Amino acid sequence: MATEGDTIADKPAQLTARRVFLPLAWIFGALYIFITPPFQVPDEYMHFYRSYQVSEGRLTAYRVGTDIGGYLPRSLLELGDRLPSGLQSDPNFHLHAGDIWSLRTIPLNPHDRKFAVFGAVSWHSPMNYLPQAAGIAIGRSFGLSPLWLLYCGRAGNLLSWSLLAWFAIRLIPIMDWTLLLLALMPMSLAQAASLSADATVNGVCFLFVAAAVRCALGNAATMTTARTTGLTILGAAVSLAKTAYIPLTILFLLIPSSKFGGRRRHWGIFSLFILACLATTIGWSLCTFGAQSYTAPNVSPRLQAIYILHHPIEMLHRDVGMLLSMPYLESIIGTLGWADIRLWWPGAMLYWVALFASVCIGGWPHIRLSARQRFLLASAACGCWLLVFTLVYLTFTPVGGRSINGLQGRYLIPATAPFLLMFYLRPGPRRLNVGPWISAFCALFSVYALAVLVRRFYIW
Repeated sequence: MATEGDTIADKPAQLTARRVFLPLAWIFGALYIFITPPFQVPDEYMHFYRSYQVSEGRLTAYRVGTDIGGYLPRSLLELGDRLPSGLQSDPNFHLHAGDIWSLRTIPLNPHDRKFAVFGAVSWHSPMNYLPQAAGIAIGRSFGLSPLWLLYCGRAGNLLSWSLLAWFAIRLIPIMDWTLLLLALMPMSLAQAASLSADATVNGVCFLFVAAAVRCALGNAATMTTARTTGLTILGAAVSLAKTAYIPLTILFLLIPSSKFGGRRRHWGIFSLFILACLATTIGWSLCTFGAQSYTAPNVSPRLQAIYILHHPIEMLHRDVGMLLSMPYLESIIGTLGWADIRLWWPGAMLYWVALFASVCIGGWPHIRLSARQRFLLASAACGCWLLVFTLVYLTFTPVGGRSINGLQGRYLIPATAPFLLMFYLRPGPRRLNVGPWISAFCALFSVYALAVLVRRFYIW
């Protein structure tokens, strides 16, 4: 088994993924923070309310009548109300920079409170809001207004996500540039630079995948207690982040039995690992409200589940059709704003080409993937795909609907990492320094995506 020092990619003279990622993420992430107007990311206003609630130490939302949320400063709601109407609904409506700048004068008035509805984000674990909450708490300590608290929360989210992704890039023993490209997709970076809970979800999933692959393919001969415990904590974090990504936990089985001292001990430890993951997600579910609280109007998850069981082939056909549709593939790369700002489709396809090309970059001549390991990677990716599509169909689509309402490409970002790893081809030694080329591609594509945002929101 090759060590990291055996690969040309890690030589000091070359630009490595771990060296270039943080500068790119921080530079372009900061631009996303300030170019994207407040609340112009899906459900960001609800993420803002939930983040503020967590910053005050309240970890769960609560019910008032039929609504779920919490009592928050009235000024937080006023911030959204003061934005010009039509920004979200009218694609031809644009802002002046002064429209946002004027919002800074809204005082926080923390004791003047009103009940705010959190809606579908209420079930998110507080773990997903700790970075935003930390930024908001720091801003509150300086007496900042709601507008600046929003930007503090975005900055905290970006910092936390970038560190999670950076550690993942450091850990993964193969395809580090592929992981960098995934993390810096416009969709991924836009979520990280917002108040969305998806930033932490994506970062935790990237880190778990990288750690599992490192344990499986790294040159360590045995799985120590420390490594097993660390991987178990990450697996539990994935389960806590979002139920839809629990299939990723089967990547624990990528690790050969020999590293555990035998097959029986391997399966015993895996059983404990799965129990910890399931206990985490079940425990959090018991702290939240019933699933019926988070469904769209006129939707019945129970009747929809019965429909799926009676029409499994039709459901599978629908899932495959939606996954392979051009608009959905584009949206994984980037559909910005409230999922209504599309990038030029040839550009999105070019990014897919870059992702698959990065899979074939050499530099790991002694690392192989067995057929069993490829099957596990495929199973994890497909499991996430099917579970995401099914959960969205259950909770946001009328019974028997012919399409899946509310489906967005960002939901499959965590599943894309094991999907691309499945195509690893044991390339030979890397002869070219690809770092400058991939770095330039990411930078130029980020400039393009930001230009699309500027044109949409500010150019009349």
